Amino acid sequence: MKIRRRMPRPGRHLPDHDAESLAELLADGLHHYLTSQGFTLTPTARPYRREDGQVSVRLCWRRREPGRIASVTVTHVVPVEGRRMS
Repeated sequence: MKIRRRMPRPGRHLPDHDAESLAELLADGLHHYLTSQGFTLTPTARPYRREDGQVSVRLCWRRREPGRIASVTVTHVVPVEGRRMS
């Protein structure tokens, strides 16, 4: 029996991706600036397939110091060709 691979339904998380490669594609300047300031990017990102057919990706950088934690979170919405848009 052959199992057909299907695209996940809208409103679902997609498989984890390497956050470093996504940051270089979506927020290259911000990524280099934050890493030069001592922030570290979370290792993976979980893209989310929205109900309008687009995909959102949330990237999070953190910097930990004794007694303080700072974080920067950025969400990018990426249109996907061939999917319906509202």
